[in-house]
Amino acid sequence: MPTSALPTKNEVPNPPELDRWRDEHSITRMKKLLVALGVALLLGGCGDKHGHSDRKGNEPKESKRVSEPIKAGIVAEKFSDEEIEKMAAEANTLLEEGKHARAQVKMSEAYGAFNNRAEKDEAMLVFFLKSFCKTSDALQENDKAIQYAEEVLAHALSDEDRIFAYGKIGSANSRKGEYDKAVANHEKALELGMETLGSEHNEVALSYHNIGSVCLKKGEYDTAIAYHEQAVRIWLEALGPDHPRIASAYHGTGAAYAGKGAFGRAIANYDAALEIWLKKFGAHHPDVATCCNNLGLAHDNDEDHAKAIEYHEKALAIRLKTQGAEHPEVAASYNNLGSAHDNNEEYDKAIDYHGKALAIWLKAVGPEHPSVATTYNNGAGAYSRKGDYEKAVNYYEKCLAIELKTLGTTHPDLATTYNNLGSAYEKKGVPDKAIGYYEKCLAIELKTLPPDHPDLADSHYNVGKTYAKKAKKAKALEHLERAKDIWFKKRGPEDPYVKNAQAMIDGLK
Repeated sequence: MPTSALPTKNEVPNPPELDRWRDEHSITRMKKLLVALGVALLLGGCGDKHGHSDRKGNEPKESKRVSEPIKAGIVAEKFSDEEIEKMAAEANTLLEEGKHARAQVKMSEAYGAFNNRAEKDEAMLVFFLKSFCKTSDALQENDKAIQYAEEVLAHALSDEDRIFAYGKIGSANSRKGEYDKAVANHEKALELGMETLGSEHNEVALSYHNIGSVCLKKGEYDTAIAYHEQAVRIWLEALGPDHPRIASAYHGTGAAYAGKGAFGRAIANYDAALEIWLKKFGAHHPDVATCCNNLGLAHDNDEDHAKAIEYHEKALAIRLKTQGAEHPEVAASYNNLGSAHDNNEEYDKAIDYHGKALAIWLKAVGPEHPSVATTYNNGAGAYSRKGDYEKAVNYYEKCLAIELKTLGTTHPDLATTYNNLGSAYEKKGVPDKAIGYYEKCLAIELKTLPPDHPDLADSHYNVGKTYAKKAKKAKALEHLERAKDIWFKKRGPEDPYVKNAQAMIDGLK
């Protein structure tokens, strides 16, 4: 089959990030549940016309049958090589356009035609395995992507095949939350790329980018930025400033800056990525939707809620058009619109959007999925700020029930939910229950956070001010002093939080 039938390179983002509220308690903070802002790249191999180059001493292994998921595309009709090439090219075009499910179906048809030929071609078998791996990767079918990548390793004819496979396994590991496995596989790809392709090769830059994306999910933001900037340096030299891979690296760098709270720099990097993707893919591509989503989150955190709503509406429109009304990413857009309207003090709109998100999540992933818990949490926050504390408590308790089943006892999201329940009960005028939940939140954070973390200051403050309401001065002073000390260290003596804590302390003495 001629070179034109091979897939071209295409970048496809991971699922969008979801806003997760930490309910207001004189201090309003937002946490994230799904941090998935890095971009997973769908890439073919390089080398000869089938994407292979020989490596001395590595003979291809005995051929196996392709996995069961491909068999659905097998057809009885005979096709010429040219017709198979045309079907594969159509599948590739659909993949580039972000129509991943249709690409998978079309590639299955092409594979079925190939599989019906009397003569088998090991190079083309690897090509199809890689193609199915890419579409499964794009559809976030993680176990299928790993299965196809492992078959690529079993049939590999070149180091480029192996680099591809390790990279795809690493990306699927990352989406599954298996970050150590992800880094190990991306490092295998990096080591093999450095050895066989050289330190300035595109695929080496891709490995840097992928490792940076995993570091982002682990919260290692400075390390993530360093890896993404290394990728940008190589790709700018090799590909020029307008290549989609450059956009992917800008996007990953923006996500890391957002994680650090540097939202201005995050927005600048997202804007650069969006400009390239709009030129390359047009206004209705999933990459564009993801970038708009993340620009919305950054502007929301940067207190420009109107701009945040504008970007989230753009992301929603693209997702409704390209993925349908019941797709999980549509739910993510509804969730994030709800949070932006909540920030803008439009609580009824926020509640409506969170309700739409919840309906999709319940149908798509079931009642005990973390995304369902997040949406209950965020809807509860809007009810709380609207003054409907009964509804807020009800939603927070539903969120808590899911998290107690699915998360460990020291998970940060569990601390957030305990905090939010404390806030809701405090507003309801039930200080004993409020203190109980605030102290559960604080207990988790004391185990999992460094001693000068701002979240600890918030929690000490919540516990302290609630004890103050109960006239338990000694306990109130103990926690308020700890909150003030952390804020003083982090913010300085003139910060309003420091002054407010000091005023409460003075009032109790």
